Amino acid sequence: MRAVFQWMAVGLCGVVFGACVTGPNATANVPSSPSSPAPSSIRYEVEVDPTLSVLRVALCFEGQPPASLRPISSDGRGFLVSAVDQRGRALRTRDGIIDLAALGGDRCLAYTVDLALAVRRLPMAHRLPDAIVLSHAVWLWTPSARRLARS
Repeated sequence: MRAVFQWMAVGLCGVVFGACVTGPNATANVPSSPSSPAPSSIRYEVEVDPTLSVLRVALCFEGQPPASLRPISSDGRGFLVSAVDQRGRALRTRDGIIDLAALGGDRCLAYTVDLALAVRRLPMAHRLPDAIVLSHAVWLWTPSARRLARS
């Protein structure tokens, strides 16, 4: 299953994978960090593997990316498996924060989240026969998590 989100307008809700994904063109505004210029747009492509165990996010920036990406909730930190640039080189991560210093402008990255682990550890995540129900707090990394959480 695949969904594309172009971040430019309002907010993103929780997701039921396997049953629905908010819509093919959900939009949201991601405020910039005061310490870095804002990219002109951020594009998220979200894909869940057929076993509903792993979620992969391809994320592209138009313009200069922020210094780092953070999970919108501390709940997500323990489920980040990896983050790589568009050439497949590992990006530095620490405590669930993805360092984008080496990424460069107009570039993409991909990060992977362990959904099976989230279902085992979180009371808010549930596995159904052909779906998984969980909060976007498990898988969504943004340039400015604190500001997004308040909006």
